[in-house]
Amino acid sequence: ELQRHGFSSSWIGMITMPSGLMQCLLSQWAGRVAGSVKNRERILLYTPTLLGFSLLFIGVVAKSMAFLSTVDPSIRSISSSTLLVPILSTLVVSSAALGAADAPAMSMMADLAAAQGLGYGQALTASEMAINAGLAMGPSLAALALSANWNYFEISLVGAVCALLAALCSSYALRDVQHAAGAT
Repeated sequence: ELQRHGFSSSWIGMITMPSGLMQCLLSQWAGRVAGSVKNRERILLYTPTLLGFSLLFIGVVAKSMAFLSTVDPSIRSISSSTLLVPILSTLVVSSAALGAADAPAMSMMADLAAAQGLGYGQALTASEMAINAGLAMGPSLAALALSANWNYFEISLVGAVCALLAALCSSYALRDVQHAAGAT
């Protein structure tokens, strides 16, 4: 989509840098606080909630920017930013969510595996399979939405609904989680 709007491959590659930095920073923080069961649960509940509301906000901003670019001729001349800002923002908040949830999710999977008498390798494999399934499906669904001519607001709205549903499911699933003996 960015290429169709005149962005070079180099520029598109550089756009992903802030999201990678955000993921690195939040991964380190989440890894430090994931030692506590309560912290893990809080992070796994709040992360999709914050992601959902962030995507909703980004969608509203994108819709507003698109509307303003049709009304105001001075904004029309910088129409590439009406696409760049929402995409960059979405990349940053999505990477932040992944960075925040990764270590707590893996720690919780390790607890669940230990409680069932399974090894950490099996827990890590199950966790990575779930993450990679999401990483594969997300861009595929976005590509389908773009080919169906959805606008950025519609794509963000669907992403927000999915994230908020994940938060709701997490609150239900984490309610009765049995943790490994000795986990705090």
